[in-house]
Amino acid sequence: MELNPKHKNLRLLHDSWHVIAAILIQKLGQNPVVITVADIAQIDGNSITVQETDEGVALRLVTDAEAQRLVAEEDAKVEEQQRRLQSELPRHPDDRGGQHLTTDPNDPELKVVRQDGQQAKYLVLSEEERAKGFKRPVRCSYFHLPCGTTTTMGRALAETWARDPAFYGATFCVRCGDHYPVKEFVWEGTQQQLGT
Repeated sequence: MELNPKHKNLRLLHDSWHVIAAILIQKLGQNPVVITVADIAQIDGNSITVQETDEGVALRLVTDAEAQRLVAEEDAKVEEQQRRLQSELPRHPDDRGGQHLTTDPNDPELKVVRQDGQQAKYLVLSEEERAKGFKRPVRCSYFHLPCGTTTTMGRALAETWARDPAFYGATFCVRCGDHYPVKEFVWEGTQQQLGT
């Protein structure tokens, strides 16, 4: 049962299932490993959890009830992170002094990804360019359709979207912890897709 199909760990399993199967065959020391209908029936009512550890990716078989509890805990952590991020929203348009923003498309920190999945710096239009006016309303929150989570961003990022709606091709989801194509997002409270 997949309770959080867009989570980056589950996507890793989907993308690398053949590698994971080969590793499990090697670890079990059986070649071939035969999976029967009875084996599949025994799994009914259970789920696999995927967790990143210092040693690698840990897979555990748990009951569906335990999996739902773990997802609820993760959801609570995400909600707390969103509340914290919203409480930290800057009131000044330069976003916390511009510490995580740049107008230089060649800034090497644009390619650095932090532990939380966000980039070390994000590219924004200059204050002068943003001051020329906006093609769309300035909106600070957007909704990720696949996971149902709202992410809030700072003013300079929001103004860049408003000035040039096609400026970004992807954006960050706070729950999934990764960047996705803009077609997966709508502005909060609307049906308008980002980038349009």
